[in-house]
Formats: sequence, C-alpha cells, structure tokens
Amino acid sequence: MFHLRYYLFTAIVAITLVVVVLAAIGMLAYVVWYYVVAGWFARTGKSGARVLRKHHSVVPESDSVLATDAYCVVFAMEKREREFSVPEQVYAEINEGDVGWLTYRGNLFRSFVRDPKLEHLRINR
Repeated sequence: MFHLRYYLFTAIVAITLVVVVLAAIGMLAYVVWYYVVAGWFARTGKSGARVLRKHHSVVPESDSVLATDAYCVVFAMEKREREFSVPEQVYAEINEGDVGWLTYRGNLFRSFVRDPKLEHLRINR
C-alpha cells in the first residue's frame, strides 16, 4: 500500500513538473515571437500620428539588483492608438501633442518625424 502511494505521488509530481516546464517554454516562445519574429516579418507602416502620452518606467530584472528603463510613447493614428517602446533619445525629443509621420514595423518603432502640416488631419486627441 505504501509503495502505491509513493509511486502515485511521484507520478503527480513528475506530471506537474512537465506541465510547468511546458508552460514556461510556451511563454518564452510567445515573447520571442511577439518581440522579435513578428517585427521581422511585418510590413513597414507609415502613418500620420499625434503623440498622446509618454511614460517611463523602471523594470527590475529577475534575480538581479539591476533594472532596465522602459520608455514608451502612445501614438494616435486616424483609426487607432498604438503604444511603442522607444529609445531614450526619441523619448526626450518628442512632446505630447506633437504631430508627424510615424514609421513602424509590426510592433517595433522605427521613427517619428514632426510635420506641422499634419496638424489639420483628423487624428484622435
């Protein structure tokens, strides 16, 4: 009877470990797909956009005292809003309300060039 309980417990632990490992692999694959592969295969888009808001956050790295700064900007285009992670220099140069040409590839930010001529476009405020 004892051996049966031991083997049953061992089997449950083994199955749980397999499920956890598969879930971790699945999450890692999703992150790699979303942040790397999807950007590589996406078409480059260019659209008139307005800077709606900016936010900066400090993201702690796991198992470390180090942290990474994340600079994000939300752009309003004619039909939708998109949020992109941008380099620190771009974050410092643009202001909320700026209007210009946003170039992106999938979910990856490429550039934002101010163009006051776009002020008249119907871009969400």
